[in-house]
Order: sequence, then C-alpha cells, then structure tokens
Amino acid sequence: MSDYQKIMNYLDNHPEGISNMEAYSVLRTTKLSTRLGELNASGKYMTDSVWETHTNQDGETKRYKRYFKRAV
Repeated sequence: MSDYQKIMNYLDNHPEGISNMEAYSVLRTTKLSTRLGELNASGKYMTDSVWETHTNQDGETKRYKRYFKRAV
C-alpha cells in the first residue's frame, strides 16, 4: 500500500486527525506534509490543518500541525 493510501485510510477512520509524529509511529512515513500537499494539489483528497502546542518533559513548549480530512 502506498503512503498516499495509508494516509487517506487513516484520516478516513480517525476524525481526530494525525500529526507528523503519529504518522511516523503508526504509518511509518516521514513525509506527511509533503504527501498531503501533493494530494491537495491533485484535488483528489483535501485536508486542513491546525497548529497545536505541547509542553514536553523538559518544560519546553513545542508547536506542531495536526492534519484533518476536509469536511465537505
């Protein structure tokens, strides 16, 4: 199964979306934003994203994007 199919299947079944770290740990892909950009550009599968923040164990605040399937 291609990265595109893995990502689309995951987003179809997980309305909470996916982050880059989750994409790596669950789907074993390191190019989530690139693949989603290519899918969006093709017009076949549209996504949206939001910025999230998380404070790590060292007390540092980190920002990352979470991607969702675009509601039609």
